[in-house]
Amino acid sequence: TAGLTSLEVATRVAALLGEEVLVSPPADDPAVATSWFLITPDGKRFRASEASPGGDEDSVDIDRASLRPL
Repeated sequence: TAGLTSLEVATRVAALLGEEVLVSPPADDPAVATSWFLITPDGKRFRASEASPGGDEDSVDIDRASLRPL
């Protein structure tokens, strides 16, 4: 769908799959290199930090204690 942000798409995907979804913050976000947005199936949105930044490029472990509502 045209005009949707990645956060809006991730919110829809999380609801459809019934799973949490991670998405990168916008490129102009100053924390884009070290943080993610976590979206829950019920539409809640959080900023999350990686548990061990710079680790395995194929997986991301989120530090659950770092979750902050968007």
